[in-house]
Amino acid sequence: MVMVLVTMIISCSKEEGVVSGSVQKTESNPESYHYAVNRPYDEGEPGIEPTTPLIPSVGTDTLITDPKYPYTVIETPTQAYKDETCLLDISKLEEHKTYYKVQNDKLTIGFDNQPALKLKSGPTGWNARWGLAPYVECENPEVLFVRPLSSIVTVISFSKPCIEFGFEMAPNHQDYDHGLGVVFGTDFLDYSEGFTSSIVRSPSGARLFAIKATKPFTHITILLNDSPTGDIPINGVGIANIRYRLAK
Repeated sequence: MVMVLVTMIISCSKEEGVVSGSVQKTESNPESYHYAVNRPYDEGEPGIEPTTPLIPSVGTDTLITDPKYPYTVIETPTQAYKDETCLLDISKLEEHKTYYKVQNDKLTIGFDNQPALKLKSGPTGWNARWGLAPYVECENPEVLFVRPLSSIVTVISFSKPCIEFGFEMAPNHQDYDHGLGVVFGTDFLDYSEGFTSSIVRSPSGARLFAIKATKPFTHITILLNDSPTGDIPINGVGIANIRYRLAK
């Protein structure tokens, strides 16, 4: 018997935003693609502590490389997508600080193998425009920067199962196409609940990576490829407009 999964849309409010310190006002970025390229990571906030109720991986021995359940890829941030998801506000994170987790009163997401660096707000934080309509929500969003770890950018785990999740993403290296992908499941590199990918470039070429699943997921893995010629590595990726919908 197939169990029908019921989900609910969680109401979003300003009170759900991350409350992690006021935004620093700093000098303009140097003339480079963006600040994270030339500045080492500052000391970050504490990592994920044992008391944080993040869901551990299921620890399966078999690597799942194909989706097992139906899902829908969301290619652009339509009004319907925004209405049925909640935005995880990162605007109050302290600039030029690293974070192993970001949270509101309903969901915590943890960066399991590389911390995320909060970039400067506004156009100088991610040089030039982040992206263009209809592919992104706005041209200059709040951006987190994550450096790559081998061929995998990072694994993100959740404190509660989600049924819908998405964020915009762009490569750090500019003027080259790069293939980026995201897999959704209950473990590292687990594709069971869905997969989405896109060819993306910077500047002004960020794209949405989002799915609506039929089975809850607790982990996502961001996959990164070099340029088609294989000799232009990505120094990292920016992510913005993190949205989620909790499973009931």
